[in-house]
Amino acid sequence: SSRSSFHRFDSSRASESPRVRSCRELLGVGRGASDQELKNAYRRLAFLYHPDRNPSESAAAEFDRIRKAYELLQDRGRVNEMDRDYARERLFAPCVEGLD
Repeated sequence: SSRSSFHRFDSSRASESPRVRSCRELLGVGRGASDQELKNAYRRLAFLYHPDRNPSESAAAEFDRIRKAYELLQDRGRVNEMDRDYARERLFAPCVEGLD
């Protein structure tokens, strides 16, 4: 039926900035992850991709991405600000587009 293809609107993801979302996805944590869960996810991935432990050519770049994602997500104030700015952008963008 047509109802089975209906997707419920997820307001928690709608106001999450794409950059914050990609950082969470990279670390494999959800939006409600605690500081300890965030730290554990970072440590697990850092252990796998640290250049001293992983001789792969891409390990250093991946480790850097993981480190930057963790640093961003640790700063709750910055995450909230980015999400707030993104939500505001999405809210007002349709209003501004018609003013050209």
